[in-house]
Amino acid sequence: AAAPSTAVDLSKPPVFAALDTFTVNLRREEGDHYLQAVIALRVADQKTADALKGFMPEIRHRINLLLSSKLPSEVQTTEGRETLAMEILDSVNESLGFPPPPPGTRVLTAAPPVQSVLFNSFIIQ
Repeated sequence: AAAPSTAVDLSKPPVFAALDTFTVNLRREEGDHYLQAVIALRVADQKTADALKGFMPEIRHRINLLLSSKLPSEVQTTEGRETLAMEILDSVNESLGFPPPPPGTRVLTAAPPVQSVLFNSFIIQ
């Protein structure tokens, strides 16, 4: 039996929803630190991208809370940023009515509308 194909369907280009820039104070370690992030969400289709607009105040609120809850040391590494991206992904999908699967399980009841979180810019000062 042939293995399932994991090739990307190039006839259907990906759809992204760009978010306005986020600028937040990070939690204090030493001195004041700020984070500026430009985030794009990869979504299932254009209909989903359009629907996000109605949820944008809640999405931005959740992302602002997540970003400002971090210590500078937590988001300076690639691993830390990948963890943050997954936290944002779960939070955004939850705001759209798609909670993450329970801990210890990997099965989703339905494909979430937001597929990934991408940082187009990530600056800590």
